[in-house]
This record gives sequence, structure tokens and C-alpha cells, in this order.
Amino acid sequence: MSTENQIINDAMEINRRLFYDLWNISNVSQLPTGLSPRLILPKRRSQDLRISEQEARFLYVGLLNTLNYFYSVETPTEQVYSQKGQKSQSGASDLSLYVQDENQMTKVMNVEFKAHNPARKDVLKDIEKLIYENITGNWFHLLKSIHSQSIPVLFDKIAGRYQLKINAFIAHKWGEI
Repeated sequence: MSTENQIINDAMEINRRLFYDLWNISNVSQLPTGLSPRLILPKRRSQDLRISEQEARFLYVGLLNTLNYFYSVETPTEQVYSQKGQKSQSGASDLSLYVQDENQMTKVMNVEFKAHNPARKDVLKDIEKLIYENITGNWFHLLKSIHSQSIPVLFDKIAGRYQLKINAFIAHKWGEI
């Protein structure tokens, strides 16, 4: 199996484990079970649960601590981006995974975390970072609850509206497919 395929398989397994941890997460009003991670969900003054991408990120990092990957958080991007029409500047990936190759660390994957129903511009910004950085990317999206249109709306933000930009990038980077 190639190194890139191994990284993708590892990412899928980390995501699978993360799903279980998130499913079993407790909140401050309930006692944890034997399957609950140590992280708990806090409540706002309004008494609703506060759930964000940070829970997924912290649990993901906890899983990485049991594996052979090294990681950095808020990793500056290699490429520069111009998201707001201003001058191009470096962005940051939420999390980056590295492997040790002989005497150096090699970045092998960037991870972007999102929660709920973010603005289209935020989705595009993170997808562009995953694509343009030219290494394996992992998008992890946490939804507090869903209804029949949650997934189609999210997919439209990810692929539908930005499909032309993604296709243009692919054509530019790798030629016509």
C-alpha cells in the first residue's frame, strides 16, 4: 500500500473513532458512561449545550496521541490566499499531521474542522486550503442536529456552488481530466 493510501486509510479510521467518541460524549448534566471520553459538553446560561468544532479537534488530537503521527495546530499554509480581495497572505490549517522521515518531519495531511451550518465563504476558504496545499486533506464536519435538508444544504456549499472553482483549479493544476 502506498504511503498516501495508508494516510487516507488512517484518516478514515481516526474519523471513525472520533464519531464514536462524539456520539458517547457526556454533558455537564449527565454522568459519563464507560464509553464516554473525558471531555464533556458545557451548557450556556440559556441551558442549551454548547457544541463547537473544538470538541472534535480536541478528541481528534487525543486519538493522535495514541498513533505514530506528530501534529501541529493552526499550521501556517505553504500557499498564499486572497479571500477578501486584499493582498494575498498565508492562511492556517486547523491541524496538520506529520511523519518522521529519517532526520526530518514531513507534513502528510491537513485537517479542517467545521461545526453547524457555516457561511459559504468559510466553507470555500477551508476547501481551497485543503486543495491548494497539495497534500492529503481531511474535512471533518460536526452537526449538533440535522433535519431533511441539513446534508443537501451542506453538500451544496461544499460542492454545488464551488464546483466551478474546484474544476478550474483541477484543470489548472493537473490539466483537463
